[in-house]
Amino acid sequence: MSQTYCSQHSITLEKMPKRIELFSKAALSRGQGLKAVLKAAKENKDAIPQLSMQLNNIKPDRLKVRQYAKVCSFNFDVHALPLTYPHILAFNLHIKLMTHPLFPLPIMGLIHVRNTITSDRAMFIDELVNIQVFICSSRLTKKGLEFDIHSEVIINTQVVWQSISTYLYLIKKNPASTEASNTSPLKQHETQSPFRYQQQWSLPENLGRKYAQVSGDANPIHLHKLSAKLFGFKQAIAHGMWLKAHSIAVLKPIFKSQYPITISVDFKQPTPLNSDIKMHYQETKKLNNSINFDLRNPDGNKLHMTGCITYF
Repeated sequence: MSQTYCSQHSITLEKMPKRIELFSKAALSRGQGLKAVLKAAKENKDAIPQLSMQLNNIKPDRLKVRQYAKVCSFNFDVHALPLTYPHILAFNLHIKLMTHPLFPLPIMGLIHVRNTITSDRAMFIDELVNIQVFICSSRLTKKGLEFDIHSEVIINTQVVWQSISTYLYLIKKNPASTEASNTSPLKQHETQSPFRYQQQWSLPENLGRKYAQVSGDANPIHLHKLSAKLFGFKQAIAHGMWLKAHSIAVLKPIFKSQYPITISVDFKQPTPLNSDIKMHYQETKKLNNSINFDLRNPDGNKLHMTGCITYF
């Protein structure tokens, strides 16, 4: 797997940042120099400084991995990490990166619009890993300013797992963009799913709190109806990365443990908790082995997430 690292400002951490300190800083972040950021974006310049952080010699905690696997419905085999678990190891570094003094955007209100994970092989709990996260690209779209956070897991000098998480800073009345966004996180979709198979999930009201405990993502929009209302939501919404993890867990009997594997998802619109949703899916073997899937409301006319699993 190739390494895509690029950075002008690099920090090596000595220990994992504490979640409570990170979220305190995140809650207080208001952004700085937003006019300059948008001006740079419109001129096709780097609107966000290239930042990176690295933490070495991390060993996953077996109990935490087990708890995560249970919440996301992975069949935990005691040894191998769930495919999405390295994102949990990298998440604190994401927040640390976005609370860096040079990061110009307010964290609260950023929308996670896409995520792609590629894994070359299985990873195991007893392996020591180095984690590196970095920002090295941003662009102006019809919805606002998008930027990518890259994450890499390095074992014995080899990048064995990587992820790209794309975030959106919404800009109201945005008159210009350098390219059209390929995602519409707030758009209503009227068509029905084209995929043959389906299953229905019930998302309990406390799912956001359960996932926050095992992931560290304690964004108030996921935790309770009252805290979600403070940010303009009628009720708490599901974590996007839980939706991705659960999708992978329930589809794994189809693709089993084949590597290399890439799983990409687009988050289209918020998925309310205390509700039911349907996953539609279908496997194809025309060019590569792949499974396409989507998540919709029970009637099928609201699209919450689309995804594709490609394996060899």
